[in-house]
Order: sequence, then C-alpha cells, then structure tokens
Amino acid sequence: MDIPQEINDYIKESIEFSVGLRVSEKTLELKLQASEEARIRIQDEYYYLQNRLKEKDDLIERARSEASMNAQALKKFVEENQKLAVECGNLLSQCARWEKECSLYDRDREALMEFANEADEKAKDTEIRVIEAEDELRRLREELHCYKQEREMHMITETRATKELQLLREKINEIQCSRSLGCDDNQNGEPHKCPSTPVSAKLNLFIWYIICTKEVLGN
Repeated sequence: MDIPQEINDYIKESIEFSVGLRVSEKTLELKLQASEEARIRIQDEYYYLQNRLKEKDDLIERARSEASMNAQALKKFVEENQKLAVECGNLLSQCARWEKECSLYDRDREALMEFANEADEKAKDTEIRVIEAEDELRRLREELHCYKQEREMHMITETRATKELQLLREKINEIQCSRSLGCDDNQNGEPHKCPSTPVSAKLNLFIWYIICTKEVLGN
C-alpha cells in the first residue's frame, strides 16, 4: 500500500526529532498547524461538552424542580390522604352507629308490627264482643220488655183478682150472715147447726188459690 508523501515525511521527521536530530521549518509549521487544528478541535469539543453540561445542568435543575414539586404534591397528597383516612374512620364509626340504629329501628318496627297485629286481633275480638254485647243487650231489652208486659198483665190480673177476692169475701160474708139468720130457729123452736155445704168449701178453696196466686205475683 502506498503511503502519501506528506505522511511519510511527517513520520520520518518525527523519528529524527525523537532521536535528537534537527527538524526542518516546514515540519515545525506542519506540527504547529496540526497543533492549532487540534486545539481548535479540542476547543470546539470543549464548547460542545460545555453546552452539553449546561443542558445536563438545566435538565438536572428541571428534574430538581419537578422533584420538589412532586415532593410538595406528594406531601399534600399524604396530608389529604391522612385527612381522608380520618374522615373514613369517622364515616366508618358513623356507619356502625347508623347500622346499630337501623338494627334497633328494625327491631322496634317488628315489635310495632307485632303490637299492631295483636291490636288488630284484640280490636277484632273487641268488635266481636261488642256485637255479642249488643246482641245480649238487645235480648235483655226484649226480655225486659216482655217482663214489663208480663208484669203489667200480672198487675192487671192481680188487681182483677183482688177485686174478685173482695167481692167473694163480701158474698161469703153475706152468705154466712144469711145462714146465721136462717139457722137461729127451726119449726120446733130448737136451735140447730147449719149443715156445711160443698159450696162453702169450694169458695174457701178458691179464696186460698187466689191468695197464693197473689203472693206468687207479688214475688
């Protein structure tokens, strides 16, 4: 492979410079030019790296800002989460209290329903008893009305019997008086007893029956 003449000369003079031989001015100019080019290239690379470093610094600064904002947001989120946890605990306790109250309400509602059913049954029984009492009262009123009618009839009968008894007594007295007058003297002028007749016995029996009937009606 053929090597360019400039490279060949550069290698040759570099070897001569390393062994302490004198280097030509052209070679020194070439080295100076190469060094200047290398400096420019390194400077450009330095500026490039400096720009990259600035970009990285800006990126780091933005990352720090974002991290700070995230930290603040996370802190706020933690605080909100703690508040929510406290509220959640309060809501849980309130829910437990409401569940207890609902259980008591259900128990009271069942008791009220049972009481209402018992009240309905008692109302039905009371209504039946009222109907029975009304029927009994109606029956008693009818019996009382019948009793009053019978009482009035008994009073009328008693009055009538009393009048008849009075009349019978008056007739008995008259009969007894007439018999007493008729039995004082007979044809021989001797007193004799008046024979008892079946009529007076029947009258006495009738009077006794009327008296007993009067006492029964009075009771």
